Amino acid sequence: MASTVRREIQDLIEQLSTTTRRDYDASDVEIFCKSLIVAFTGTWHYSSLTADTHLYRDVRWGQGGVERYREALEELFGIEIPQLQFLCARTVGDVRDQVLRVLRREGRAMTHRPPAA
Repeated sequence: MASTVRREIQDLIEQLSTTTRRDYDASDVEIFCKSLIVAFTGTWHYSSLTADTHLYRDVRWGQGGVERYREALEELFGIEIPQLQFLCARTVGDVRDQVLRVLRREGRAMTHRPPAA
């Protein structure tokens, strides 16, 4: 991972407590997922990325690029994402959902379930 990306990740961890926060929702996670793509590629603009942006076809990452992305997400959120499952993620939305699944399992994401009547 490039030193500038690593520095940006460390800054986010320090400024936003990303490894300890307990109130993530889908939009928070998607923002971080997109921001890391911008940082890694240097060619994508944040506004061009959507939940449907395909990591292999659109971003043009191979297995190595996707693996570096997974490692960066793990570092940023302080979680472990199953490697094989992550390599099957195709879009930014897939990645967001996988990160949220881990955060929910650890009790660090809001579930947005309606209150019981």
